[in-house]
Amino acid sequence: MLLNEVEVKMGLVFRGIGKSDISSLINSAIVFIENSATSEIPSWQFARYFEGDVDKFMMDRVLQTLEASKYIKIVKKPGIGDLIVILGRSKIDCSKIERTDKGEKDETEKNDIK
Repeated sequence: MLLNEVEVKMGLVFRGIGKSDISSLINSAIVFIENSATSEIPSWQFARYFEGDVDKFMMDRVLQTLEASKYIKIVKKPGIGDLIVILGRSKIDCSKIERTDKGEKDETEKNDIK
């Protein structure tokens, strides 16, 4: 998890060269998304996290930019609302993972994760 955050921050090296007024917000959004425990984030959770930094218009610009770069996809789910789906993350079926009494991974889990 720390490596993800460090790799994301490497984009800040040349941050002063860019002209975008939302480049720092995009970087903050990427760090937030990369550190997410799940591959789907409710849009309200994203909005609440950044509520002091952006308004609705600016948040939509950030999300549209990330979606245009194929980093995320915004999916509308009835009854749930908009979800931010992180592209490129593999989903692990946790129902197939079995643990031994010692809490160690068994061969089933090792094979599923590879």
